[in-house]
Amino acid sequence: MRKKAVFAGLPISLALLFACGDGGSSDPYINPYATTVNGEVTQQSLTTAGYKVDGKDLSYISAFSMENGKLMYASAPINPDGSFKINLKKGLKYSFVIFDENKDPVLYVKNNNKNENVFIIQGDTYIRIVVKLNTDGTISVVNLEHDDNSILDWDNLFDDTDGDYIPDIAEQDNDGDGKPDYDEDEDGYFDGIEDNNNNSYIDGSEDTDGDLLPDPIDNDDDNDGIPDDQDDDDND
Repeated sequence: MRKKAVFAGLPISLALLFACGDGGSSDPYINPYATTVNGEVTQQSLTTAGYKVDGKDLSYISAFSMENGKLMYASAPINPDGSFKINLKKGLKYSFVIFDENKDPVLYVKNNNKNENVFIIQGDTYIRIVVKLNTDGTISVVNLEHDDNSILDWDNLFDDTDGDYIPDIAEQDNDGDGKPDYDEDEDGYFDGIEDNNNNSYIDGSEDTDGDLLPDPIDNDDDNDGIPDDQDDDDND
């Protein structure tokens, strides 16, 4: 069941949240496991950030993770200046994928020099992804910059063995329903950057209970104290 978003662009500071009221949620709650990644995508040849590479719009960024055998993800739009903000759950390994305006994956973010394919996000952090256009028309990462609240590492579960820019864990059927976990509606597009409930928010960034964890990585979307997989409200 698709959830409705209650607020977009939530403040990331507790003080600011309480100063501004309930932030659009009827039951405000800041999840202590939530953290925010502020970042930008820029080109090697540019002095300022930008999201077009040879006319191709880099429109969305998604972070894939795995927890207790379940695929988890969050997504955010990339702004015209190349900036993005994405809320995640602390302590997990995340691989990042960038999608174009056609919802096609165009870049699997990987530090090729050191074979590092995941970020371990430990707190609010900043990530800068510097890319270049290759002679064959593909895009590749030439530099990754990040602060001390994130660590680059490698995990073979997050490899992209078929080279389609989607990490292997997302293409698997970890829940056993016969569908790849990143495309449960089998329409050929990643579920996290679609808006299947037509509420103007991409599904991978919706945060029903306003706790700074997007629904796809929140085990209790509506903050009623009942895990989603046991909650009749979430399974109607």
